[in-house]
Amino acid sequence: SQCSRGSFNGCSSVFPNQQCMEADELVVEACGGGSGGGCNALWDKTTSIVSIPSALAQGKDDNPTDPELIETACYTLLAEDYMRTKYENDEIFWDSYNVQPSWTYFGAHNGLFRKLPGTVDEECGNYDPRLRPWFVAASSGPKDVVLVLDVSGSMSDYGRMDLAKEAAITVIKTLTISDRVAVIAFSDYAYQVHSDSGTDLLVRATNE
Repeated sequence: SQCSRGSFNGCSSVFPNQQCMEADELVVEACGGGSGGGCNALWDKTTSIVSIPSALAQGKDDNPTDPELIETACYTLLAEDYMRTKYENDEIFWDSYNVQPSWTYFGAHNGLFRKLPGTVDEECGNYDPRLRPWFVAASSGPKDVVLVLDVSGSMSDYGRMDLAKEAAITVIKTLTISDRVAVIAFSDYAYQVHSDSGTDLLVRATNE
């Protein structure tokens, strides 16, 4: 269909207007970094690409089988003209500062990610826009988050504690500076983890 022919994959597609990146545009070490006069990496400033998390790529050639995901790939293709025009205008604006513009991208609620320019992904299936702070901030706004973790002895069975830590870290990585967070651990009693202020308050979700 026109939709499938127009949606390129960052892991397997050959772009129609691909060209070599310059070193000041982007250095992809997996492509050799442009050493020896070779091509640093390929991209196409006229074409967007689609990627999905590997857990959703259940079809042939790592394509989605979920009808809603397929429909999302099709309707987001309609945004490609806007994305292309925006990137062209961004290039003109940032050229006066000798800076390359950032990608134009869109993340969907079901995990589909579309970006322009099109580039070959260094790792396939590892990117999920729903876990990125920019997506969470746009979809939910500022929020207060309290994580409550069971740290009793039973959590050492069957790797439960490792799973709980992994889930907590995943949530925390989605937070932005506009969010506030507290982590409460409990066993025989409950206490706030890393409360340096001496009071039981939520703290700003910064890298510190």
